[in-house]
Amino acid sequence: MHLQCTIMEVGCPLLFLTFARSQVISADMFATRFEGNCMSVEVGMAYREEVLAPGGTGKIMDHLKVFLGGRAPQQEPFLRSRGIIKQ
Repeated sequence: MHLQCTIMEVGCPLLFLTFARSQVISADMFATRFEGNCMSVEVGMAYREEVLAPGGTGKIMDHLKVFLGGRAPQQEPFLRSRGIIKQ
């Protein structure tokens, strides 16, 4: 088997899982902080300062927990946004 085939076999599922997890996180951030007013300067600045500004320092999950009010991202907002569960 070629190295490229091996990388594709391992890489594609991992890329999909990474994409799916980012969708879950973004749906939770939106539902938790942005849904009431998606153009809020205060929430936008909080996102910038608590999630984006730290960059690669520390663990991203720690930064997300701060932004989400002390809890880890949850999947319910994503499932609601896709119509899988009712509001």
